[in-house]
Amino acid sequence: MAERRMFAKTIIDSDAFLDMPASARLLYYDLSMRADDDGFINSPKKIIRMTGASEDDIKILITKQFVIPFENGVVVIKHWFIHNYIRKDTYSETQYKEQKSLLTLDENKGYRLIDTVRGRPVDGTSTQVRIGKVSIVNTSSSTDSKDTIVETTTSKVTTPNKNDDEEKTIFDLVEQAFGRPLSPVEFEEISKWADTDLTRHAIRIAELNRATRISYIVTILRNYERNGIRSTSEAEEFDKKFQGKKNTCTISNSKIPEGHKIGDVIEKNGHTYLVTKDGEVLYDK
Repeated sequence: MAERRMFAKTIIDSDAFLDMPASARLLYYDLSMRADDDGFINSPKKIIRMTGASEDDIKILITKQFVIPFENGVVVIKHWFIHNYIRKDTYSETQYKEQKSLLTLDENKGYRLIDTVRGRPVDGTSTQVRIGKVSIVNTSSSTDSKDTIVETTTSKVTTPNKNDDEEKTIFDLVEQAFGRPLSPVEFEEISKWADTDLTRHAIRIAELNRATRISYIVTILRNYERNGIRSTSEAEEFDKKFQGKKNTCTISNSKIPEGHKIGDVIEKNGHTYLVTKDGEVLYDK
């Protein structure tokens, strides 16, 4: 089986993909990285637990038709062959041949379910599929195709309240700070962080300084750790002292040093320097 997995910008940069919560997008990346050579994943619930995702995230991926679920709990990445080209000498066919036989590829190489009654492709999910505690029932007719979510619990599908930072994930907060979507590599790095008040404070500091790189936040957190900072109140006090130690090493009246951008981390003379919005380089001491 091939070890490398790719992502097509036509999919992950689309409005439909970017409109999903960051946690759902992260789950999509993790499912894709663990799929077999035909895009099938046999343990989506295990991956949900491993990544700290929620049932709502997989429901969103299903209803937005980025993954297609089957009754046996297996899911497949709809745009698998848009993302990946698998060489014949490394390709291993999926063991889920029965589920694969229910699929066809459309003109764009995206998976579509075959209507087993009419013998032609259909939009949406299969007649009725289940994953976890949610069922997706297809209500398509010959002229119309819609998917209806049928909840088997009293909870409803909800998305984070974007107006309240406390309801946002740290992925959402970093995207808000950077003013752009996160890359798969950045998702992987942030997934290693503990979601604490101190982490969220560091993200806010990055946003105030218009930082756009993960390394900026990592350096702040390392700086807190080296100085024994454990709470936001301690961090705020430390930040005030830190701001008072601005390095005078600036270029052309506080312009950003040549060859660097906001958020760059510079190691120099045994100290760590952070490039801020003012062009001043803050030193770690």
